[in-house]
Amino acid sequence: MKKIKILGIVLGLMMCLFMNGPVYAATGDTFTVPIENDAGTPYDVTFKVIDESAGTVQLGTGVGSEYNSTFKDGLTIPEKVSNGTKEYKVVAIAPNAFSNAYNKVGASNQEITSVKGEFIESVGASAFVDCPQLTMLDLEKATEIGDKAFYNCRSLETITLPEVISIGGAAFESCSSLETVSLPKAITIKDQSFFACSLLETVNLPKATSIGGYAFMNCASLETVNLPEVTTIESFAFMNCELLEIVNLPNATTIKEKAFFVCRLLETVNLPKATMIERNVFDTTSLSTLVLGITNDITYQFGSLGPSINPNNINIYLPDGHGLDELKFGSDVVAKEKFNTYGLELEKQTSTDIKKRVGEKVELSVKAEITGGFNDSLKGIHYQWEKKVNNGWEPVVGETSSTLSITSLTESDLGEYQCQIKPVNFTELETISETMTLKINTLIANFADSMITSIEEGKNYVKGTSIEFSVKGAGMDNNSPNEGDTRYLPLRWKTNSSRTFTNTYTARIETKDMALGKYELEVTFMKQEYISGAWTDSAIEESKKVEYSVVETSSVKPSDPKGISPETKDTSNVLLYFGFNILSLGIIIYIYKRNYSFIK
Repeated sequence: MKKIKILGIVLGLMMCLFMNGPVYAATGDTFTVPIENDAGTPYDVTFKVIDESAGTVQLGTGVGSEYNSTFKDGLTIPEKVSNGTKEYKVVAIAPNAFSNAYNKVGASNQEITSVKGEFIESVGASAFVDCPQLTMLDLEKATEIGDKAFYNCRSLETITLPEVISIGGAAFESCSSLETVSLPKAITIKDQSFFACSLLETVNLPKATSIGGYAFMNCASLETVNLPEVTTIESFAFMNCELLEIVNLPNATTIKEKAFFVCRLLETVNLPKATMIERNVFDTTSLSTLVLGITNDITYQFGSLGPSINPNNINIYLPDGHGLDELKFGSDVVAKEKFNTYGLELEKQTSTDIKKRVGEKVELSVKAEITGGFNDSLKGIHYQWEKKVNNGWEPVVGETSSTLSITSLTESDLGEYQCQIKPVNFTELETISETMTLKINTLIANFADSMITSIEEGKNYVKGTSIEFSVKGAGMDNNSPNEGDTRYLPLRWKTNSSRTFTNTYTARIETKDMALGKYELEVTFMKQEYISGAWTDSAIEESKKVEYSVVETSSVKPSDPKGISPETKDTSNVLLYFGFNILSLGIIIYIYKRNYSFIK
């Protein structure tokens, strides 16, 4: 009896322990907690444990019984929810979670207007089918959107899915208010993903590699598609996109049957890597220009372009040097005489050594073009400037145009540069490059430009005059020297004795104590070179000279009895002067006497 009592006590204690201890759900279990909409109204929402050990749950069970009444207004999904003492991360929205087809209170009553979930990673199939008032979707970390996830959400205008990789079949089918689709990381677009999005105008899928069948069929307003990495376009993918005029698929290799059927305005198509074009791809279009990359060493299989398209009546472009004699489209044959060609051409620079001064603005430019008479929108060129560093080439960050700009040149900018040039849309064309060397434009001073001013060559200066002169060495006005520049520094001067200059390079010759006669002013300059940030003396010296005279007066005195020049002591010019005057006087007297006799 005693043993039975003890056993009962133990069992009772164990029951109490389990009843009052923490409660954890197992993987696959569900629990319900209230979630408020953006207006603050609470709704009981059921969550299902995805992985108990990881602590992750999905919103909804997958059968559409996640709420007790019609969900109104916007939904911001919380990062975490709690079940008892256990906290879980909300990482997914379950299939059918808010689908009107599974609404407890009856179909077509769902009034959710927006969905935001910063930490949601996936959206299950049919999660929001037929939500007529849903206008905005913002799931920043979602990578996968399930089949029919937003099927027939007729008011959906904006989708923000920056991390999504896969878009399920019919995921946005009949979202007739959607105007723009931009999915920067999406790789796979499955069948009917955007079927009948009647207002869709622009599609930007820079990383997508495949477009499923019927994916954009009946997008009647579609005008622009950006699909640079797509390799496969499935059948009927763009059928009835009647406003498309240009299709550029630089990496597409396979285009399936009727992919662009009844794109009535389609005129220009670029398929430089296509090796398979199935039949009737361009039937009932306005195709006039088809750019291909086929050469004589590439195996290809092209079907008929369509009953309405004769390939001999359109402009077909092939790369320079294609080597083909003909091109077949099903039973239609186009002879080489009908082909046009295109290629990448570079205009060579007149000089590849660019010399500039430190501090100057520098622009290195190249000129390249895609030849061919097709639409200019296909002729984009990608440029990447590189600099040689330790015998290797490194990209110059941000320099991706035809011109490399340096606002103010420094010595660290000097060196060898090259620009890698390749077509954006014709990857089969070889990349070409142009190399340039950026050097310092050294200023080498010419000694002949050195000057002595304010004293004239051969001039007579009256004794007692103070002669002030200035000296300017070639290159002395270089106030922003670069490595290797040269100049001539005025060093000293002499006329009677040698003297040095002050920093003003101006000096004075006092003639009051100088003897009369001829003199020579000689100025000596020293060549300097700018090395490692400083002007450095050299052993080279050169001189400039000016001759001048010191005289007594500036003119001849008429009272000089000897007729001697007071400046030179030379009598020859004075005697000649008096002789000429005496002769002139005799001639005048002779003429006067003759005329006087004649009158008498």
